[in-house]
Amino acid sequence: MRLELRPTTSADLYAVSRLEQTLTGRTRPGRTGIAWHRAVLADPAQEHLVVTEGRRVAGFLVLLDGPRRTLELRRIVVRVDLQGRGVDGALLRAALQRARERGRRRLVTGVARDQKATRDLYEANGFDVLALPSPFVAFDVPDGVLVMSRTVGGAAAGRRPGRRPGSPRVARRR
Repeated sequence: MRLELRPTTSADLYAVSRLEQTLTGRTRPGRTGIAWHRAVLADPAQEHLVVTEGRRVAGFLVLLDGPRRTLELRRIVVRVDLQGRGVDGALLRAALQRARERGRRRLVTGVARDQKATRDLYEANGFDVLALPSPFVAFDVPDGVLVMSRTVGGAAAGRRPGRRPGSPRVARRR
């Protein structure tokens, strides 16, 4: 499968919002909807990226500059029919690459306690649960949410995150 990562445009917002709606019933910290995504696109401290498979939106991620040279992964969403096929890991690796490119030292994200598969993905990519309060976290942490974090400069100690054989690569449009 060939995936392409690019900045989200206003023309993508309907597809992005529909993608979130397919996840109804799952714990989703934060706000959703087209208005929320428009506000993200207008905010220079945030970056909204969409990954496409052909002409279809396969997923997206939202990044926010945080304190102490951190980058917050605010949202990572993958189309239901592509979950478990490596797209989520490819998006996570893209977020880590963006953090490196932006000179960030740490990537942090909130994960609902009941999202075991998501926590497992982060742990497999070198993330650990962060003790709170932390100087790296500038967002409110709702009940039932763990904050996970990893340094960006390389693999976390004792772990070698990487692309699993057969998982998709994400090409960046220039």
